[in-house]
Amino acid sequence: MKRMQRSHDWIVGYACSFALAGAWGLGCANSGLTEGLACESSADCFSGQECIEGVCGGPMGSDSGDGDGDGDSGDGDGDGDGDGGSRSVVIYTGVESGGALTADSLKSAFEADGHDVALLASVSGDDLAAVDTLLFLNPLTAVDSVTVTASSSFLSGGGRVVVLTDECKTNCISAPAEVTSLLSAIGSGMFVSGEGGGEGESDVAIVPYAPFTDGVTSLLMTDTGSVVLGAGAIALGFVEETGARTPPASNVVFGLEFVGDGELLVLTDVDLFVDVSVSVDNAALLANLP
Repeated sequence: MKRMQRSHDWIVGYACSFALAGAWGLGCANSGLTEGLACESSADCFSGQECIEGVCGGPMGSDSGDGDGDGDSGDGDGDGDGDGGSRSVVIYTGVESGGALTADSLKSAFEADGHDVALLASVSGDDLAAVDTLLFLNPLTAVDSVTVTASSSFLSGGGRVVVLTDECKTNCISAPAEVTSLLSAIGSGMFVSGEGGGEGESDVAIVPYAPFTDGVTSLLMTDTGSVVLGAGAIALGFVEETGARTPPASNVVFGLEFVGDGELLVLTDVDLFVDVSVSVDNAALLANLP
């Protein structure tokens, strides 16, 4: 199993032009990104950030090769793994998934970016031995026990697990109890809910945290539920109009949790990726998932 190199150094020196403005009264011109938010202490920042020299910031990827802070270790591909090549991805297909996004369309998108992708109906430890990322696409029923056991070991051992779900308000096809059961079984403190999030179209503010949100400035999501963060999880995206500025973050729709040596990403809207040609932000987020 490959392990993504990452550093927990903190970003400093963000410009105020990227701060959240508007209702929070910071007086900056741009209301998109949260990096650069003025602060007096870390309590003024979003979950997973610290107040450094009066500015909120989050950790970047490792940067041992080129010194530009983008987390690519000098290999030029920007995925933070330092190997300069493709990543190996498994998409679990053992149970029915809800929503318009399909495993085949995800496979095609990842392969177009140069990644190796396998669709597997059951996943064992051997299947994951040389894999970087395991993805679950909005499972509607319980994931089989062999896959759950292998996923837990894979995650704690340094792999990346991505769970895409579709918790929402109306006309959604989702199973929050099943997804939450999966998250708990693989060691996460996060759970998903149809509550929270936003009704109708909602602007989603992005917390800069390389490499997961590289190239993503904001998202537009529709009828989202929420990711309820555990004690160690981090908000990467939340409904801007109603989300809380200070921890514990609220109305989160995109969460990150480090479990053991691995990384767990949970996103509550699969429709974002049905047609990424309509949004450079959606395309960038999809490219970051593997």
